[in-house]
Amino acid sequence: MWRQTPWVPTSGKRIWYEARVKMNNVVTPDEYSSGLGDTLTEACAGGTIDDVVDKILFYTESGTTTLTMEFITSKTTVQEQTTGAATVANDTWVQLGFIADFASVTPYVNNVAGTAHATASQLPTSGTGLGICLAAQVDQTGAVATLDVDWIRIAQLK
Repeated sequence: MWRQTPWVPTSGKRIWYEARVKMNNVVTPDEYSSGLGDTLTEACAGGTIDDVVDKILFYTESGTTTLTMEFITSKTTVQEQTTGAATVANDTWVQLGFIADFASVTPYVNNVAGTAHATASQLPTSGTGLGICLAAQVDQTGAVATLDVDWIRIAQLK
């Protein structure tokens, strides 16, 4: 898990996030996440997505037999999930991103828009600091699984 200087959601001010990542040597129950969140702990602790913090991210949960990424927006315990937001190949670069204006959040996979999350009660709280959340939590029973990060781009209107 990595969290750096937060971006602060502000009503009417967009945040753009995009990361080019690659997951390697994946086996069940490896877990990965990429996005923004208000947490210094694991986004997928114990194989289940954390459901008590504000976040916007792509993730895989424990027990996944294919690299199917879910997309989640969350305001504390109220969340909206898109299952099967992206299916990615092992050892292949993929761009995961979103545009958030805090009336809605639209996910993008390899520059193709997915289904927007537009329920205000399920979007991060205005004024909450969101930091970069990247994680590869692996079982270490075989070849070491990794999350390679080529680049991250984040921009926010002021």
